Amino acid sequence: MSSRVIRIGSLTACILFAAPSVALANAGLPMLALVWPGMGIALLPIIALEAYLLSHPLSLSLRRTVLIAAVANAVSTIVGIPLAWGVMAAIQMFVPGGGGAGPDIGTIFGFRGAPGAVLLRVMGYRVHGR
Repeated sequence: MSSRVIRIGSLTACILFAAPSVALANAGLPMLALVWPGMGIALLPIIALEAYLLSHPLSLSLRRTVLIAAVANAVSTIVGIPLAWGVMAAIQMFVPGGGGAGPDIGTIFGFRGAPGAVLLRVMGYRVHGR
């Protein structure tokens, strides 16, 4: 690692640790452990259907397409689900009215509630009858 990367990382850590905030016990990451088994079961018919539909057009054996579909779906699930949860958590924390612990700045601009309402407001739609 270069010294520049170390300096930037150290500066970032100092800034984050210098700005303490309230620690909450409602973290969403442990909930992933409850969701993974169901997602794994739901993934099996998807893998089977993809393998069946792709084996003929790709001129591959069914066994080979099952392996390809299984690896592709496993990787996309393992990477995509935590990434999606992280994005949703960031939206909840940093978007006004997203449910974070900070003040509801969204009321200044005339909208409240979920980030979807913020997006609708930005797109020009009326939110909550305004």
